[in-house]
Amino acid sequence: MRKALINLLIIFVFFGIGMYVVFGEVTTAIMFSLLYGGILTAVLTLLYNTSSKSIQMQSSNVNRGEANGSSRFIC
Repeated sequence: MRKALINLLIIFVFFGIGMYVVFGEVTTAIMFSLLYGGILTAVLTLLYNTSSKSIQMQSSNVNRGEANGSSRFIC
C-alpha cells in the first residue's frame, strides 16, 4: 500500500512538471496533472486488478487440480 501511494505521488509530480512545461502556468499545471494523473491511476489500477485476479484464478485452478481448463479433480 505504501509503495502504491509513493508511485501515485510520483505520477502526479511528473504530470505536474510536464504540464507546467507545456502551459507555463502553475494553476493549469495542477489542474491537468490532477485530471490526467487521476485518469492514468484509474487505468493502471484497473489493469493491475484484472491481471492479479486472473493470476489468482489460474493458481486456484491449479491448486484444485484443474490444469489447462480441464475439470478433473484430484482426490
